[in-house]
Amino acid sequence: MKLPRSLIAITAVLLALRLYAAKLIGFGDSEALYATYALHPSLTYLDHPGFIGFAAHLLSLGGLGSASGTPAPDVLHAASAVISTAFPILFFTLTRSAGASERRAEIAAGLVAVTPEIAIGLYGFTPDLFLAPAWLGALWLWIRWRQSETPSKLTFALLLTALAATAKVTALLLWAGILVDAILELGRSDNSKTKAPIRRALLVGVGGSLLLLAPFVWAEAAKSFPMLRHRLVASQGRAGFSLRNLAAVPLGQIAYLSPFIAFILGRGVVGLAQSKPDAAFAPSSIRWLLIGPLAILGVFSLWSTVAEPHWLAPAWLTVAFFLTLSDITFPRWLLRASFALASVLTLAVHAWVLAPRLHQFFPAPAEAKHDISNELFGWTDATARLDELRESYPGATIVGPHWTICAQLQATMGARVAVGCATEIPDDFDRWVPRDRWKSAQTIIWVTDQRFPSGMPEGRHTIDRRRLTTFRGGRLARTFEFTVLDRDGSEPHGL
Repeated sequence: MKLPRSLIAITAVLLALRLYAAKLIGFGDSEALYATYALHPSLTYLDHPGFIGFAAHLLSLGGLGSASGTPAPDVLHAASAVISTAFPILFFTLTRSAGASERRAEIAAGLVAVTPEIAIGLYGFTPDLFLAPAWLGALWLWIRWRQSETPSKLTFALLLTALAATAKVTALLLWAGILVDAILELGRSDNSKTKAPIRRALLVGVGGSLLLLAPFVWAEAAKSFPMLRHRLVASQGRAGFSLRNLAAVPLGQIAYLSPFIAFILGRGVVGLAQSKPDAAFAPSSIRWLLIGPLAILGVFSLWSTVAEPHWLAPAWLTVAFFLTLSDITFPRWLLRASFALASVLTLAVHAWVLAPRLHQFFPAPAEAKHDISNELFGWTDATARLDELRESYPGATIVGPHWTICAQLQATMGARVAVGCATEIPDDFDRWVPRDRWKSAQTIIWVTDQRFPSGMPEGRHTIDRRRLTTFRGGRLARTFEFTVLDRDGSEPHGL
Protein backbone atom coordinates (compact mmCIF):
# COMPACT_ATOMS: atom_id res chain seq x y z
CA MET A 1 0.00 0.00 0.00
CA LYS A 2 1.54 3.27 -1.16
CA LEU A 3 1.71 6.10 1.36
CA PRO A 4 0.57 9.57 0.24
CA ARG A 5 3.36 12.09 -0.28
CA SER A 6 1.66 14.54 2.04
CA LEU A 7 1.69 12.05 4.91
CA ILE A 8 5.32 11.17 4.24
CA ALA A 9 6.24 14.86 4.35
CA ILE A 10 4.33 15.53 7.57
CA THR A 11 5.77 12.55 9.41
CA ALA A 12 9.30 13.32 8.15
CA VAL A 13 9.12 16.85 9.58
CA LEU A 14 7.73 15.61 12.89
CA LEU A 15 10.32 12.84 13.15
CA ALA A 16 13.14 15.32 12.54
CA LEU A 17 11.77 17.63 15.25
CA ARG A 18 11.36 14.76 17.69
CA LEU A 19 14.84 13.35 17.16
CA TYR A 20 16.30 16.83 17.53
CA ALA A 21 14.33 17.33 20.73
CA ALA A 22 15.60 14.00 22.07
CA LYS A 23 19.12 15.48 22.20
CA LEU A 24 18.06 18.57 24.13
CA ILE A 25 15.33 17.75 26.62
CA GLY A 26 15.27 15.68 29.76
CA PHE A 27 12.44 13.72 31.30
CA GLY A 28 9.00 15.18 31.74
CA ASP A 29 7.77 14.63 35.29
CA SER A 30 5.56 11.67 34.37
CA GLU A 31 8.26 10.22 32.12
CA ALA A 32 10.70 10.39 35.03
CA LEU A 33 8.31 8.32 37.13
CA TYR A 34 8.04 5.69 34.40
CA ALA A 35 11.82 5.69 34.00
CA THR A 36 12.15 4.88 37.72
CA TYR A 37 9.89 1.89 37.14
CA ALA A 38 12.86 0.33 35.34
CA LEU A 39 14.57 0.04 38.73
CA HIS A 40 11.60 -1.72 40.27
CA PRO A 41 10.11 -4.32 37.88
CA SER A 42 6.55 -5.13 38.87
CA LEU A 43 3.32 -6.35 37.35
CA THR A 44 1.54 -3.34 38.76
CA TYR A 45 2.21 0.14 40.13
CA LEU A 46 -0.11 2.61 41.82
CA ASP A 47 -0.81 4.55 38.63
CA HIS A 48 -0.63 1.92 35.89
CA PRO A 49 -0.03 -1.75 35.14
CA GLY A 50 3.54 -2.91 34.67
CA PHE A 51 4.00 -2.81 30.88
CA ILE A 52 5.49 0.70 30.91
CA GLY A 53 8.03 -0.38 33.53
CA PHE A 54 8.98 -3.40 31.43
CA ALA A 55 9.49 -1.15 28.38
CA ALA A 56 11.60 1.30 30.40
CA HIS A 57 13.70 -1.58 31.72
CA LEU A 58 14.38 -2.82 28.18
CA LEU A 59 15.57 0.64 27.17
CA SER A 60 17.93 0.73 30.15
CA LEU A 61 19.78 -2.41 29.06
CA GLY A 62 22.89 -2.64 26.94
CA GLY A 63 24.65 0.39 28.35
CA LEU A 64 21.83 2.73 27.34
CA GLY A 65 21.09 3.95 30.85
CA SER A 66 21.76 7.42 32.24
CA ALA A 67 22.99 5.59 35.31
CA SER A 68 22.73 2.01 36.38
CA GLY A 69 19.21 0.81 35.85
CA THR A 70 17.40 3.76 34.26
CA PRO A 71 17.13 4.68 30.57
CA ALA A 72 18.79 7.87 29.38
CA PRO A 73 16.35 10.61 28.30
CA ASP A 74 17.65 10.69 24.71
CA VAL A 75 17.27 6.91 24.36
CA LEU A 76 13.80 6.98 25.82
CA HIS A 77 12.75 9.85 23.53
CA ALA A 78 14.30 8.27 20.45
CA ALA A 79 12.08 5.23 21.04
CA SER A 80 8.98 7.34 21.60
CA ALA A 81 9.83 9.43 18.50
CA VAL A 82 9.77 6.36 16.26
CA ILE A 83 6.53 4.95 17.73
CA SER A 84 4.66 8.27 17.73
CA THR A 85 5.78 9.09 14.17
CA ALA A 86 4.62 5.69 12.96
CA PHE A 87 1.18 6.17 14.50
CA PRO A 88 -0.42 8.33 11.72
CA ILE A 89 1.01 5.91 9.16
CA LEU A 90 -0.61 3.04 11.04
CA PHE A 91 -3.88 5.00 11.10
CA PHE A 92 -3.76 5.48 7.31
CA THR A 93 -2.89 1.84 6.65
CA LEU A 94 -5.60 0.38 8.88
CA THR A 95 -8.39 2.69 7.70
CA ARG A 96 -7.49 1.96 4.07
CA SER A 97 -7.48 -1.77 4.80
CA ALA A 98 -10.89 -1.41 6.46
CA GLY A 99 -12.39 0.17 3.35
CA ALA A 100 -11.79 3.93 3.56
CA SER A 101 -11.03 5.73 0.32
CA GLU A 102 -7.44 6.81 -0.18
CA ARG A 103 -8.40 10.48 -0.05
CA ARG A 104 -10.40 10.21 3.18
CA ALA A 105 -7.67 8.14 4.81
CA GLU A 106 -5.02 10.65 3.72
CA ILE A 107 -6.94 13.63 5.11
CA ALA A 108 -7.76 11.87 8.37
CA ALA A 109 -4.21 10.61 8.90
CA GLY A 110 -2.85 14.10 8.22
CA LEU A 111 -5.17 15.59 10.81
CA VAL A 112 -4.25 12.87 13.30
CA ALA A 113 -0.55 13.56 12.72
CA VAL A 114 -0.78 17.27 13.58
CA THR A 115 -3.39 17.12 16.35
CA PRO A 116 -1.49 18.45 19.41
CA GLU A 117 -2.65 15.59 21.62
CA ILE A 118 -0.98 13.16 19.20
CA ALA A 119 1.84 15.26 17.74
CA ILE A 120 3.01 16.44 21.18
CA GLY A 121 1.38 14.18 23.74
CA LEU A 122 2.20 10.86 22.09
CA TYR A 123 5.89 11.82 22.00
CA GLY A 124 5.98 11.45 25.76
CA PHE A 125 7.10 8.07 27.03
CA THR A 126 3.86 7.16 28.78
CA PRO A 127 1.43 4.21 28.75
CA ASP A 128 -0.57 6.03 26.04
CA LEU A 129 2.34 5.49 23.66
CA PHE A 130 1.58 1.76 23.73
CA LEU A 131 -2.17 1.99 24.25
CA ALA A 132 -2.83 4.10 21.12
CA PRO A 133 -1.56 1.69 18.41
CA ALA A 134 -3.10 -1.31 20.20
CA TRP A 135 -6.45 0.51 20.42
CA LEU A 136 -6.36 1.23 16.68
CA GLY A 137 -5.37 -2.34 15.92
CA ALA A 138 -8.28 -3.70 17.97
CA LEU A 139 -10.74 -1.42 16.15
CA TRP A 140 -9.40 -2.64 12.82
CA LEU A 141 -9.68 -6.30 13.84
CA TRP A 142 -13.22 -5.76 15.10
CA ILE A 143 -14.42 -4.06 11.93
CA ARG A 144 -12.68 -6.66 9.73
CA TRP A 145 -14.59 -9.31 11.66
CA ARG A 146 -17.79 -7.37 11.01
CA GLN A 147 -16.98 -7.07 7.31
CA SER A 148 -15.65 -10.54 6.62
CA GLU A 149 -17.34 -12.49 9.42
CA THR A 150 -14.00 -14.16 10.12
CA PRO A 151 -14.29 -15.18 13.80
CA SER A 152 -10.53 -15.30 14.36
CA LYS A 153 -10.38 -11.51 13.96
CA LEU A 154 -12.86 -11.17 16.84
CA THR A 155 -10.61 -13.37 18.95
CA PHE A 156 -7.53 -11.30 18.15
CA ALA A 157 -9.42 -8.05 18.83
CA LEU A 158 -10.18 -9.25 22.35
CA LEU A 159 -6.62 -10.48 22.90
CA LEU A 160 -5.08 -7.23 21.67
CA THR A 161 -7.23 -5.08 23.94
CA ALA A 162 -6.38 -7.34 26.88
CA LEU A 163 -2.69 -6.90 26.08
CA ALA A 164 -3.21 -3.14 25.82
CA ALA A 165 -4.78 -3.22 29.29
CA THR A 166 -1.41 -4.30 30.70
CA ALA A 167 -0.22 -0.84 29.62
CA LYS A 168 -3.29 1.15 30.62
CA VAL A 169 -6.49 -0.08 32.24
CA THR A 170 -8.55 2.17 29.94
CA ALA A 171 -8.24 -0.53 27.28
CA LEU A 172 -10.69 -2.66 29.25
CA LEU A 173 -13.46 -0.27 28.15
CA LEU A 174 -12.86 -1.21 24.53
CA TRP A 175 -12.49 -4.88 25.46
CA ALA A 176 -15.88 -4.77 27.19
CA GLY A 177 -17.45 -2.96 24.24
CA ILE A 178 -16.22 -5.56 21.76
CA LEU A 179 -17.37 -8.38 24.03
CA VAL A 180 -20.88 -6.96 24.53
CA ASP A 181 -21.28 -6.25 20.82
CA ALA A 182 -20.21 -9.80 19.92
CA ILE A 183 -22.58 -11.32 22.49
CA LEU A 184 -25.46 -9.25 21.11
CA GLU A 185 -24.54 -10.28 17.58
CA LEU A 186 -24.58 -13.89 18.71
CA GLY A 187 -28.07 -13.39 20.12
CA ARG A 188 -29.34 -11.77 16.92
CA SER A 189 -28.18 -14.63 14.71
CA ASP A 190 -30.73 -17.36 13.95
CA ASN A 191 -28.29 -19.51 12.02
CA SER A 192 -26.66 -22.22 14.15
CA LYS A 193 -23.81 -22.50 11.63
CA THR A 194 -23.08 -18.82 12.11
CA LYS A 195 -23.40 -18.94 15.88
CA ALA A 196 -20.94 -21.78 16.43
CA PRO A 197 -17.83 -19.99 15.03
CA ILE A 198 -18.68 -16.77 16.89
CA ARG A 199 -19.18 -18.71 20.11
CA ARG A 200 -15.80 -20.43 19.70
CA ALA A 201 -14.11 -17.12 18.88
CA LEU A 202 -15.60 -15.57 22.02
CA LEU A 203 -14.52 -18.45 24.22
CA VAL A 204 -10.96 -18.38 22.91
CA GLY A 205 -10.79 -14.58 23.02
CA VAL A 206 -12.18 -14.27 26.53
CA GLY A 207 -10.18 -17.22 27.83
CA GLY A 208 -6.95 -15.91 26.30
CA SER A 209 -7.65 -12.43 27.66
CA LEU A 210 -8.13 -13.77 31.16
CA LEU A 211 -4.83 -15.63 30.91
CA LEU A 212 -3.06 -12.45 29.78
CA LEU A 213 -4.58 -10.40 32.60
CA ALA A 214 -4.37 -13.06 35.32
CA PRO A 215 -0.85 -12.16 36.55
CA PHE A 216 -1.78 -8.47 36.80
CA VAL A 217 -5.07 -9.18 38.62
CA TRP A 218 -3.37 -11.68 40.93
CA ALA A 219 -0.66 -9.15 41.83
CA GLU A 220 -3.29 -6.49 42.55
CA ALA A 221 -5.47 -8.86 44.58
CA ALA A 222 -2.52 -10.04 46.65
CA LYS A 223 -2.00 -6.44 47.81
CA SER A 224 -5.71 -5.63 48.28
CA PHE A 225 -5.96 -3.77 44.94
CA PRO A 226 -3.69 -0.78 45.68
CA MET A 227 -4.06 0.67 42.15
CA LEU A 228 -7.83 0.67 42.40
CA ARG A 229 -7.76 2.30 45.81
CA HIS A 230 -5.18 4.86 44.72
CA ARG A 231 -7.05 5.82 41.55
CA LEU A 232 -10.58 5.88 42.96
CA VAL A 233 -10.06 6.79 46.61
CA ALA A 234 -6.67 8.13 47.72
CA SER A 235 -6.14 10.51 44.80
CA GLN A 236 -9.79 11.64 44.73
CA GLY A 237 -10.03 13.31 48.11
CA ARG A 238 -11.76 16.41 46.70
CA ALA A 239 -13.64 14.68 43.90
CA GLY A 240 -17.19 15.61 43.01
CA PHE A 241 -19.19 17.08 40.16
CA SER A 242 -18.76 20.84 39.95
CA LEU A 243 -19.11 23.81 37.63
CA ARG A 244 -15.31 23.98 37.54
CA ASN A 245 -15.08 20.48 36.08
CA LEU A 246 -18.00 21.17 33.76
CA ALA A 247 -15.95 23.97 32.22
CA ALA A 248 -12.52 22.34 32.51
CA VAL A 249 -13.36 19.16 30.60
CA PRO A 250 -14.56 20.75 27.32
CA LEU A 251 -11.90 23.48 27.50
CA GLY A 252 -9.25 20.82 28.01
CA GLN A 253 -10.43 18.94 24.93
CA ILE A 254 -10.40 22.13 22.85
CA ALA A 255 -6.84 22.87 23.97
CA TYR A 256 -5.49 19.35 23.45
CA LEU A 257 -7.28 18.64 20.17
CA SER A 258 -7.34 22.22 18.81
CA PRO A 259 -10.71 23.98 18.37
CA PHE A 260 -11.65 22.88 14.84
CA ILE A 261 -10.63 19.25 15.32
CA ALA A 262 -12.57 19.16 18.60
CA PHE A 263 -15.63 20.38 16.68
CA ILE A 264 -15.17 17.77 13.95
CA LEU A 265 -14.92 14.93 16.47
CA GLY A 266 -17.87 16.21 18.48
CA ARG A 267 -19.97 16.44 15.34
CA GLY A 268 -18.70 13.00 14.39
CA VAL A 269 -20.10 11.42 17.54
CA VAL A 270 -23.58 12.66 16.63
CA GLY A 271 -23.25 11.61 13.01
CA LEU A 272 -21.94 8.14 13.79
CA ALA A 273 -24.69 7.50 16.31
CA GLN A 274 -27.18 8.21 13.52
CA SER A 275 -25.46 6.01 10.94
CA LYS A 276 -27.49 3.55 8.90
CA PRO A 277 -28.34 0.24 10.58
CA ASP A 278 -26.77 -1.77 7.77
CA ALA A 279 -23.38 -0.11 8.17
CA ALA A 280 -20.57 -2.10 9.78
CA PHE A 281 -20.53 0.48 12.55
CA ALA A 282 -24.28 0.71 13.10
CA PRO A 283 -25.77 2.53 16.11
CA SER A 284 -26.05 -0.69 18.10
CA SER A 285 -22.30 -1.25 17.78
CA ILE A 286 -21.41 2.41 18.22
CA ARG A 287 -23.19 2.36 21.55
CA TRP A 288 -20.68 -0.11 22.94
CA LEU A 289 -17.43 0.64 21.13
CA LEU A 290 -17.66 4.42 21.02
CA ILE A 291 -20.33 6.02 23.16
CA GLY A 292 -19.75 3.63 26.08
CA PRO A 293 -16.04 4.43 26.60
CA LEU A 294 -16.61 8.11 25.77
CA ALA A 295 -19.43 8.40 28.31
CA ILE A 296 -17.58 6.54 31.06
CA LEU A 297 -14.34 8.49 30.59
CA GLY A 298 -16.29 11.73 30.28
CA VAL A 299 -18.26 11.21 33.49
CA PHE A 300 -15.10 10.20 35.36
CA SER A 301 -13.36 13.35 34.10
CA LEU A 302 -16.29 15.50 35.23
CA TRP A 303 -16.19 13.89 38.69
CA SER A 304 -12.45 13.82 39.34
CA THR A 305 -10.52 16.92 40.42
CA VAL A 306 -7.28 15.41 39.12
CA ALA A 307 -8.66 14.60 35.67
CA GLU A 308 -6.40 15.32 32.69
CA PRO A 309 -7.62 16.08 29.16
CA HIS A 310 -5.79 13.12 27.64
CA TRP A 311 -8.01 10.68 29.55
CA LEU A 312 -10.58 11.00 26.73
CA ALA A 313 -8.04 10.47 23.94
CA PRO A 314 -8.74 6.74 23.33
CA ALA A 315 -12.45 7.43 22.76
CA TRP A 316 -11.59 10.19 20.27
CA LEU A 317 -9.41 7.71 18.38
CA THR A 318 -12.50 5.55 17.92
CA VAL A 319 -14.44 8.54 16.58
CA ALA A 320 -11.65 9.44 14.15
CA PHE A 321 -11.33 5.84 12.94
CA PHE A 322 -15.04 5.38 12.28
CA LEU A 323 -15.41 8.86 10.77
CA THR A 324 -12.80 7.96 8.19
CA LEU A 325 -14.80 4.87 7.21
CA SER A 326 -18.15 6.66 7.16
CA ASP A 327 -19.77 8.82 4.50
CA ILE A 328 -19.98 11.83 6.84
CA THR A 329 -18.45 14.88 5.17
CA PHE A 330 -17.19 18.26 6.32
CA PRO A 331 -16.63 21.48 4.35
CA ARG A 332 -13.25 21.72 2.68
CA TRP A 333 -12.54 25.04 4.40
CA LEU A 334 -13.09 23.43 7.81
CA LEU A 335 -10.67 20.59 7.06
CA ARG A 336 -8.04 23.04 5.82
CA ALA A 337 -8.53 25.34 8.79
CA SER A 338 -8.31 22.35 11.14
CA PHE A 339 -5.03 21.22 9.64
CA ALA A 340 -3.56 24.73 9.59
CA LEU A 341 -4.49 25.64 13.17
CA ALA A 342 -3.41 22.28 14.61
CA SER A 343 -0.10 22.53 12.75
CA VAL A 344 0.53 26.05 14.02
CA LEU A 345 -0.19 25.03 17.62
CA THR A 346 2.02 21.95 17.35
CA LEU A 347 4.93 23.87 15.83
CA ALA A 348 4.50 26.69 18.36
CA VAL A 349 4.89 24.27 21.27
CA HIS A 350 7.99 22.75 19.67
CA ALA A 351 9.45 26.22 19.15
CA TRP A 352 8.69 27.23 22.74
CA VAL A 353 10.53 24.19 24.08
CA LEU A 354 13.42 23.97 21.61
CA ALA A 355 14.13 27.66 20.94
CA PRO A 356 14.12 29.42 24.33
CA ARG A 357 15.39 32.67 22.79
CA LEU A 358 11.86 33.18 21.51
CA HIS A 359 10.73 33.66 25.10
CA GLN A 360 12.03 37.23 25.13
CA PHE A 361 9.30 38.23 22.68
CA PHE A 362 6.50 37.13 25.03
CA PRO A 363 5.46 38.31 28.49
CA ALA A 364 6.96 36.28 31.29
CA PRO A 365 4.50 34.18 33.32
CA ALA A 366 3.72 35.40 36.82
CA GLU A 367 5.85 32.55 38.17
CA ALA A 368 8.35 30.30 36.42
CA LYS A 369 6.47 27.21 37.61
CA HIS A 370 3.53 28.17 35.37
CA ASP A 371 5.64 27.31 32.32
CA ILE A 372 5.36 23.52 32.45
CA SER A 373 8.03 23.10 29.75
CA ASN A 374 10.60 23.98 32.45
CA GLU A 375 10.20 20.47 33.86
CA LEU A 376 12.17 19.17 30.86
CA PHE A 377 15.32 21.06 31.80
CA GLY A 378 17.74 21.58 34.66
CA TRP A 379 17.69 18.23 36.39
CA THR A 380 21.16 17.19 35.24
CA ASP A 381 22.57 20.35 36.83
CA ALA A 382 20.51 19.76 39.96
CA THR A 383 21.74 16.20 40.42
CA ALA A 384 25.33 17.31 39.79
CA ARG A 385 24.98 19.86 42.62
CA LEU A 386 23.37 17.15 44.74
CA ASP A 387 26.35 14.85 44.16
CA GLU A 388 28.65 17.58 45.45
CA LEU A 389 26.53 17.87 48.57
CA ARG A 390 26.50 14.13 49.09
CA GLU A 391 30.29 14.13 49.18
CA SER A 392 30.13 16.55 52.09
CA TYR A 393 27.48 14.46 53.86
CA PRO A 394 28.18 10.81 53.05
CA GLY A 395 25.39 8.47 53.99
CA ALA A 396 22.72 11.17 53.87
CA THR A 397 19.29 10.12 52.57
CA ILE A 398 17.78 12.12 49.71
CA VAL A 399 14.12 13.07 50.14
CA GLY A 400 11.73 15.18 48.07
CA PRO A 401 8.36 16.74 48.94
CA HIS A 402 6.42 15.38 45.96
CA TRP A 403 6.61 12.48 43.53
CA THR A 404 7.55 14.80 40.65
CA ILE A 405 10.73 15.89 42.43
CA CYS A 406 11.49 12.37 43.63
CA ALA A 407 10.96 10.87 40.18
CA GLN A 408 13.20 13.39 38.44
CA LEU A 409 16.00 12.81 40.96
CA GLN A 410 15.67 9.02 40.88
CA ALA A 411 15.44 8.79 37.09
CA THR A 412 18.46 11.03 36.57
CA MET A 413 20.66 9.51 39.28
CA GLY A 414 19.63 5.91 38.70
CA ALA A 415 20.31 3.01 41.01
CA ARG A 416 23.24 4.67 42.79
CA VAL A 417 20.80 6.38 45.17
CA ALA A 418 17.46 5.54 46.74
CA VAL A 419 15.16 8.56 46.95
CA GLY A 420 12.55 8.91 49.66
CA CYS A 421 9.35 10.82 49.03
CA ALA A 422 6.94 12.83 51.18
CA THR A 423 4.01 13.20 48.79
CA GLU A 424 0.81 14.14 50.63
CA ILE A 425 -0.77 10.78 49.77
CA PRO A 426 1.13 7.47 49.49
CA ASP A 427 2.84 6.85 46.15
CA ASP A 428 5.10 4.22 44.60
CA PHE A 429 8.13 5.60 46.42
CA ASP A 430 6.58 4.44 49.69
CA ARG A 431 7.07 0.89 48.44
CA TRP A 432 10.68 1.44 47.43
CA VAL A 433 11.89 3.63 50.31
CA PRO A 434 9.28 3.42 53.10
CA ARG A 435 8.74 6.63 55.05
CA ASP A 436 9.72 5.03 58.33
CA ARG A 437 13.12 4.27 56.83
CA TRP A 438 14.01 7.76 55.61
CA LYS A 439 12.41 9.43 58.65
CA SER A 440 14.75 7.44 60.88
CA ALA A 441 17.86 8.49 58.94
CA GLN A 442 20.39 10.62 60.82
CA THR A 443 20.86 13.09 57.96
CA ILE A 444 18.43 14.03 55.20
CA ILE A 445 19.10 16.11 52.10
CA TRP A 446 15.75 17.74 51.33
CA VAL A 447 15.50 18.67 47.64
CA THR A 448 12.78 20.91 46.27
CA ASP A 449 12.06 23.82 43.92
CA GLN A 450 9.72 26.80 43.91
CA ARG A 451 6.72 24.57 43.20
CA PHE A 452 7.01 22.99 46.66
CA PRO A 453 8.60 25.62 48.93
CA SER A 454 7.67 24.10 52.29
CA GLY A 455 6.78 20.84 53.98
CA MET A 456 10.15 19.83 55.43
CA PRO A 457 10.05 17.07 58.05
CA GLU A 458 9.55 18.31 61.60
CA GLY A 459 11.91 17.69 64.48
CA ARG A 460 15.09 18.35 62.50
CA HIS A 461 17.68 21.11 62.37
CA THR A 462 19.03 22.74 59.23
CA ILE A 463 22.79 22.36 59.07
CA ASP A 464 23.32 23.41 55.46
CA ARG A 465 21.34 25.04 52.69
CA ARG A 466 22.28 25.67 49.07
CA ARG A 467 20.53 26.90 45.97
CA LEU A 468 20.83 26.46 42.24
CA THR A 469 19.05 28.79 39.82
CA THR A 470 18.61 27.81 36.16
CA PHE A 471 17.64 29.99 33.22
CA ARG A 472 16.20 29.42 29.75
CA GLY A 473 16.46 32.10 27.12
CA GLY A 474 17.57 34.59 29.75
CA ARG A 475 14.46 33.93 31.80
CA LEU A 476 14.30 32.30 35.23
CA ALA A 477 13.35 28.66 34.78
CA ARG A 478 13.72 27.05 38.18
CA THR A 479 15.32 27.54 41.59
CA PHE A 480 16.37 24.33 43.28
CA GLU A 481 16.90 24.25 47.03
CA PHE A 482 19.02 21.66 48.85
CA THR A 483 18.56 21.64 52.61
CA VAL A 484 20.57 19.33 54.84
CA LEU A 485 18.59 18.32 57.92
CA ASP A 486 20.07 16.56 60.92
CA ARG A 487 18.78 15.15 64.19
CA ASP A 488 21.33 16.99 66.28
CA GLY A 489 21.36 20.70 67.09
CA SER A 490 24.23 21.75 64.84
CA GLU A 491 24.15 25.33 63.63
CA PRO A 492 23.79 26.16 59.91
CA HIS A 493 27.12 26.65 58.18
CA GLY A 494 26.27 27.43 54.58
CA LEU A 495 23.83 29.43 52.46
